[in-house]
Amino acid sequence: MTTGRLERVLRECLAERAGTGPGAADPPPVAAYRYRVRADELAEAVRRRGRRIRRRRTATGAASVLLICVLAGVGGLSVGDPSKPARPPGGVALPVDVVVPAGLRTATGELVDLGAVGPVAQASRTPGGWLVVGTHPAGGSTLWYVPNAGPPAPLLAGPVAVAVAPDGRRVAWRDGDQLLVAPVDGGRLGPVRRTGAPDRVVPTGFAGAAVLVRGPDPDQRYDLWWPERGGYRWSGRDPAVTVYGALPDGRTVVGQLPAADGGRPCLGLLDAARELATTRVTCALPLAPGGRGTISPDGRWLVANGVFAHWFGDTAGAGNASAELALMIDLTTVFGPAPVVRAAGPRLTGPVAWTTGGLLLHAGERGPLLRVSPYRLPGPDPVVDRLPVPETGANDRLLVVAGSAG
Repeated sequence: MTTGRLERVLRECLAERAGTGPGAADPPPVAAYRYRVRADELAEAVRRRGRRIRRRRTATGAASVLLICVLAGVGGLSVGDPSKPARPPGGVALPVDVVVPAGLRTATGELVDLGAVGPVAQASRTPGGWLVVGTHPAGGSTLWYVPNAGPPAPLLAGPVAVAVAPDGRRVAWRDGDQLLVAPVDGGRLGPVRRTGAPDRVVPTGFAGAAVLVRGPDPDQRYDLWWPERGGYRWSGRDPAVTVYGALPDGRTVVGQLPAADGGRPCLGLLDAARELATTRVTCALPLAPGGRGTISPDGRWLVANGVFAHWFGDTAGAGNASAELALMIDLTTVFGPAPVVRAAGPRLTGPVAWTTGGLLLHAGERGPLLRVSPYRLPGPDPVVDRLPVPETGANDRLLVVAGSAG
């Protein structure tokens, strides 16, 4: 291999790693400058070395290029590492477990058979396996424990609704005229606490030690049941039309409140220790009424569905004014004079997962897995990556497994 060709291959290798290859999006200017300097320095080193090895065999030159790329941290080829999880078929590494039509595709490459469960409504990672909520053929829901190795085992059959805690260690459900909650340990339900409940009040989540419940009527929206305090009683408050989740303190709930003037909804912080009393509120956000949302594990970011017309202006995007998109909202600034709100790609339509690095993973109505990063410099909006998932088509519905991201 000639020195000129060696230099050209190395530049291409560096460019691919830096994201500047053909068809790739332009990287931030600072990153582009950094990689360009490294390319010039390495190219000069290659030219000096090329004078000494010009007569060596082409195979040796090709191996040198690969070695230089790997040592420089810019190798374009994947090098096997037995300590890392295997890649799924097709060479696509998934950052999260996903329920696909064929079963549960794990991030480490296995395909778990969910044939016994039937249609899946929700799946959550739990120590030793997964908790999977299915739809009961006769109506209602089912709850299954799927171990890492072994067939699915039924835990509940026929409850009206099932809610799983974010860490997969507790479940709450409604059966008949009662609300019930129990810990989950090793695929078994622990001691059950129960209470009578008004008609059609169902569990929807958790806020610290409390179970978040929702009623179907306008005068019964969201409320809390504290199992350790005994039976459930409706608090009489009407605090929220949507609850996005709880902050890490386990006490503060983030919810959507109706505007006093009937306009677009407001965002509020609710105190779980005071029957979801409102502590702070802002009505300056383009939230979609009753839309989905999720809170990052560190409590900084709220990703919630917003309305196109509210975000871009009533006259922008004619014919699409009621369409929704996802918004990344900085909760540390949202109640101040300059709230940080950024467009974050397609709207949320189902379960989500957050990585330990603060990336959001969710699936749109159809198509690929979406990965959203709240940080992008110097651009104003988050980075939204579309990740293909093996064994799925463009029209297949995916379900992200909560609590499974690394």
